[in-house]
Amino acid sequence: MALIPRADWITTEEVALAAGVDRTTISRWRQRKLLPEPVLISGGRRGRSMRWPPDTAPRALFIKQGLGFGYSFDDLRAALENGTWQTGFGGTPGPGT
Repeated sequence: MALIPRADWITTEEVALAAGVDRTTISRWRQRKLLPEPVLISGGRRGRSMRWPPDTAPRALFIKQGLGFGYSFDDLRAALENGTWQTGFGGTPGPGT
């Protein structure tokens, strides 16, 4: 099995830390299709270990900020799907730029 270079992935803990939320919130956002699917590395007795694309951290921060501004999950999902999340809120550069 080939190893994925570290620069090409981040951990769930890193995603949660970047957004200032806990791991369960990251999981719920993934289930709502707001975050990309991670690669499951292991699912043993010590829990699940996943690898996420590097842009997941700024996406998670965008989601948290958007919820704080009162945007709905549907609004945020649309912005994430069409790429406008990268300009932030109100047309100013955001976390994805």
